[in-house]
Amino acid sequence: AEENMSETLNPTKFMIEPKIVNRYKKDLTGSEESIKTFFMYDADLPEVVENLKKCDGILLISNPCIEIWFIAHYKKPSEAELSSQNCVRMLKGLPNWDNYINFSARIAVME
Repeated sequence: AEENMSETLNPTKFMIEPKIVNRYKKDLTGSEESIKTFFMYDADLPEVVENLKKCDGILLISNPCIEIWFIAHYKKPSEAELSSQNCVRMLKGLPNWDNYINFSARIAVME
């Protein structure tokens, strides 16, 4: 079961590929020049970020992780708090976030 869960949580298994982006863009209405594609991802998963760089779109990197954006809705974090682990810990301490599961952290535990 542990091996199965590791496979399920593998971020490279679900990577966005250029062919998927191009296929999706073809289904959109409007000129090619007017269609903008944005990819937002955490800097703490470099293999996923490198793959997104190959896609036709604008890459928005959340550093250290996406959780910093959720926290910013409640408070301004200090520089000392800006690590992936600290961000997840702070987020879990906020109202309604106590059951939050960090995808990257679960992957690291499984490996």
